[in-house]
Amino acid sequence: MKKITLSVLVFGAITTAFSQNLSFTKSNQSFINISTRNGTVAEGDVDGDGDVDVFISGNRPNFDAALYLNDGNGNFTRKTNTSFVGLDLAHADFADLDGDGDLDLFYVGRDWRPMDYALLYLNDGNGNFTQKINHGLPICTDGDFEFGDIDNDKDLDIIITGYRNSNPFVQLYKNEGSAQFVLKTTANLPALKYSGKVAFLDCDNDKDLDFFLSGTTSNNTSFTNLYLNNGLGDYTLSSNTIPEGNDMGDIEVGDSDKDGDLDLIIVTGMNHKSVNLYLNNGLGVYIKSNAQFNNLVTGDVKLADFDNDGDNDVLITGFSGTGISDSARVYENLGLNQFSKGTPLKYMAYTRSVVADFNGDNKIDILIAGQLTTSLYINNNITTGVGEQLENNAYKIYPNPSNDYVYVEYPSVKNDKLAVSVISSEGSVMYNQNHHVSTGNNTIYISTETLSKGLYLVNIENEVGVKVSKKIFKQ
Repeated sequence: MKKITLSVLVFGAITTAFSQNLSFTKSNQSFINISTRNGTVAEGDVDGDGDVDVFISGNRPNFDAALYLNDGNGNFTRKTNTSFVGLDLAHADFADLDGDGDLDLFYVGRDWRPMDYALLYLNDGNGNFTQKINHGLPICTDGDFEFGDIDNDKDLDIIITGYRNSNPFVQLYKNEGSAQFVLKTTANLPALKYSGKVAFLDCDNDKDLDFFLSGTTSNNTSFTNLYLNNGLGDYTLSSNTIPEGNDMGDIEVGDSDKDGDLDLIIVTGMNHKSVNLYLNNGLGVYIKSNAQFNNLVTGDVKLADFDNDGDNDVLITGFSGTGISDSARVYENLGLNQFSKGTPLKYMAYTRSVVADFNGDNKIDILIAGQLTTSLYINNNITTGVGEQLENNAYKIYPNPSNDYVYVEYPSVKNDKLAVSVISSEGSVMYNQNHHVSTGNNTIYISTETLSKGLYLVNIENEVGVKVSKKIFKQ
């Protein structure tokens, strides 16, 4: 065997969890007059009482928009002393835009005439909103936006996409303070044929906000571009372009594999009808994984830890365009790039969703606004935390990093059978063997000589289904 050369590497903690079928119960909560098609929903604690309120806008049966206040137990009451314009082809979000410590509301879209809007409402801290007429943001429809501090000046700027006077655009606006925005003219971003999607993230861990822009151009070229921040809010296009984008789909960023960096999931929508997960190698380079999801369109995607086991599960909403057999689904994260087939929820189309603990039980619930209805799903999973320890979790893996082999050293309190597998960062099974162990110390040899350089996950599961995982690095 070759000489082992060790190097410094930070490893994730050992994790243990049971695989379980995630379970949600549809609430009887009614959201009056709002069944949305191409509508929007946003969540946030607007009145400072510690629970999560919601804003919904849509066009079924009539154009309507409303703020619903939560009583802390997931029961919502429509707030009637503030009038909002009902819009479709809309997008909304809460954020503290004027720096006074409470959540303001911004949303865009079109009304029944149709007329386009960009509406900014400032919060007085108690959930009472006053419209700010002159804010500098573009009137538009059928797009997306996200707030983030791009220049580290402690206020929230915005990137926004959509249609303005029937022309597509993508622009950055800088917050000058007090929710007054000016166009950042140095940003040279491509216009998109359909509603593009954007997401801020720090992809390379340099403490500033980069962003993804995903969509389709006028010549039907789909892409998801990564733009890198120089720390001052000026952006350059990364060479790491992903050759697929979204058309009536969505993108979301989050750490799906617990390695400390942000990954990317793309719902491509009408152009390819696929859902794909891209893994960040820690340096802002994204590699397509083998994770499998139902191919839904005209919806969105959210990452959240629905079972409280320390990793992000996946909610995908939408439909296939071929019938009502497809629905919103929740996929349980079983470990590195491995997801369950999914828990189906009630069928809806043209959906937008938010996830939060709406009833105060420390579990993430789901609110979906879409055609047919707006529905609240209460999370009723029995959370297992990190689960039962596998024989006191006393096993060791060494050498780590390695070149040709690793040993799994495992002291067992009984005769047992262990299923041992090695999974690549792309989700491929590189090793899968059953090993019989006896009472006392046991050592399992795994050859890594044929593995390519990179990060792998070693999964160990005993006869009663308790599982542990640990990362190894092949040099």
